Formats: sequence, C-alpha cells, structure tokens
Amino acid sequence: MTRRAALRSVAAAPLIFGLRRTLAVNSAYRFVVIGGGYAGSRFARELKRLAPEVEIVLIERLTQYSPCPMANLSLLAGQEVSVAHYDYRRLKALGVVLLHAEVLGVEPGSKAIHLIDGQRLQYDALLVAPGISFREEAIEGFDCEVAQQMPHAWTKGEDIQRLARQLRAMPDNGHVLMTVPPGPIRCPPAPYERATLIARYLKRWKPKAKVRILDSNHRFSLQAEFEACWQSELSGYIERQGPDDEGRIIAVDIASRTVLSDFEQYHADVISLIPHQKAGILAEKIGLTDGTGWCPVDPSTFASHLVPDTYVLGDAALLTPMPKSAAAGIDQAEQCARAWVNTYRGGTNDPPNFENQCFAFVHRSQAHALKGSYRAADGHIVMSEMIRTGEVGDPESLAATAFKATAWFERSAEACFA
Repeated sequence: MTRRAALRSVAAAPLIFGLRRTLAVNSAYRFVVIGGGYAGSRFARELKRLAPEVEIVLIERLTQYSPCPMANLSLLAGQEVSVAHYDYRRLKALGVVLLHAEVLGVEPGSKAIHLIDGQRLQYDALLVAPGISFREEAIEGFDCEVAQQMPHAWTKGEDIQRLARQLRAMPDNGHVLMTVPPGPIRCPPAPYERATLIARYLKRWKPKAKVRILDSNHRFSLQAEFEACWQSELSGYIERQGPDDEGRIIAVDIASRTVLSDFEQYHADVISLIPHQKAGILAEKIGLTDGTGWCPVDPSTFASHLVPDTYVLGDAALLTPMPKSAAAGIDQAEQCARAWVNTYRGGTNDPPNFENQCFAFVHRSQAHALKGSYRAADGHIVMSEMIRTGEVGDPESLAATAFKATAWFERSAEACFA
C-alpha cells in the first residue's frame, strides 16, 4: 500500500502531499490544526460548523486525550482509580479530517508540514495549539527520568496515577514534597489544589505524614481560600515556603530524592516536581515564541505576531492576564473560529470579550472558583471583572461550586470531543 493509500484509510477525506495544489475559485481551502487538546479540538469543531466548505485537518499524535482538569481528585482515593479518556471519533464524524501523526517541522514560507514518517502536507492556514513544554534548563538535573520518578502530572491526566501509587506506597509517617515554578503556568490554582487533596488523603490514610510546598511565587491564585482551609481543616498537614523562605528550587538529585534551593536541601519520600513552563516545543521550532518562551498573538484574531497565516491558541499563547486554563482555551477557540470565518468571507470583527473559569477543589465535594471576564483592547488583554465563588466556611456554597465544576467538565468534554 502506498503512503497516500494508507493515509486515506485513516482519514475521512484524502490529503494531498508534495507540491502545493493550485486552488481555483470556490475550491476547498485547507486549514490545518496541530494539537488535539481542548483548544485545538474545539477550534476544529467550531470552524467546521461555521465554514463546512473549508477542509479542516486535525493532526494529533495521540489517539486518546486524557484531560488534566479533575484529575487531582483521584489523589483522594485509597486505591487505584481511572481517569477520563476521550477519542476523536466524533470530530471525524463531523467531517474533520483526522490524522494521528507526529509533526517533525513546519515551513511557513512554503506552507508545508513535515511529518516524522517523511510525509509532507500543504496548508493554506495553520493553527497551532501545542500546549506546554518545560524549561529543563531552569532546574539543574531535571530530565525525563526525573519527571517519571518525581511526577509533575501536568500534561496528561493519567500521569496523576503514578503520583497516587507513590502516595499509597510511602511510609505511614512519610513526607511529601511539592515544588511550584514561577508563573505563568498552566492552571494557576492547580498546585495548591493538589497539595490540599494530598493532605486530605494523608489525614485519612496516613495521619502521621505531612506535605511541604516549595513555592517560587510570593502570591498565588485563591490564596486566602486555600490558606483558610489549611488552617481550619488541615492544620499540621501542610507547610508552604515561599521564595523568601528557600522555596525557589534550583537543582534536583534523583539518586537521593533530594531537591535543592539556594542554601537548603530537602529530602522526601514522594516528590511532585512541577517544572518551569513554556509553550510546546513545536511552537519554538516553528518560530512562534519570543523571549518569554510563549507565543505573542493578536488577541482579536489569535494571529501570530511572528509567523504569517498562523494562529496560536490555548496555553501556548501569550495572553496575560488571562490564565492558562482549559476554559480559557475553549473560549479562545470559539472566538478565533468566528473571527477567522468573518475575515475569510470578507467581513470585519469587533474586539472580542472573553470569559474564563478556574475551579479548585479542597475536598471531593467542595470547591472554590474564580470567574474572570476579559476584553481585547489596543492589542492587549484587559481584565474587566473577577468573581470568586465557593465562600470559605459555607458548606452549601462550596458544594454548589463543586457541582458547577463537575458540570463544566462534562460540558467542556462534550463541546470538544463528544
């Protein structure tokens, strides 16, 4: 079987490799999306709905997506639990051409994508949603083996199971160490949610154990809410050290299970080392990143400032002060699809408004949340409003927020994958 025939057996529509095809008036226009997470999948689905005449190709290396939201809850269990997985069959049924392949590189000048198996795919417009990668050089000694032994579980929800197994296996009087890198990071409240849920697990199953947080940040998202919980319900189980108290990590030694700050070293039975973060590696290879390690874009269209006919969505995009979250990526995807279709059909776009929600559980049925509204203005993102829900000390409010978090997770999965 030829490579083209093999590809046709996978995709819902044929792909054309080699030289760029000549497009006649009213012929198909190919929009390629690289990355099948929340942002990339939602964009592909929304663009197909708005512009069914456009050929949309989604390139995603994995056949299943394991989302990170809600995954920390599995740390509460005293036994192995499963995490959610979603495939891409529904997107394919909607007419999106699905290609499970790994991208080797992109030639923006010739609008060509090179796949690791040697194939070459032309495009007319390109959207890149590569998520995050890690600044390995920021922590001396950090590498892939460290990520396995000291799991960060920050890119795939299923990785949280490795951390859960380590918690179950550690001594009853053991010590857990978590490190938090400086921002921006994916899902800012998530490290503190994780520490809280680990402490909940320890309080029930290993009451002589403790959690230490080594934090590179002076302040953090939902700080007042988390600290109130730690003091009232988890007193003695969590200790946090900020950057002024040797909380900034500079090195790790996997052999001794030790992490080092400027003047101190810390040993623990279980370590969750969350590395410094940047845009996905592919974004850097294409030339989409600047000195920050993230991708500067026009917040009205998500067009890259550095590479023509290329758009960037989700965690990789530099859209401060909007947090890097699944909810933000989904909203960006919908806004980007609408803006692109308007432009494609000769229309104009008004500056968009955005919404984001960050949920953080402090118990299986209790959560806090931040809901932010943002707008694009003069090439920047401006926060319009921030609402906090899940009132400290109010079980009904906390339970209602947890219910909303679960409902959001289900709706977002349906909007992107179902």
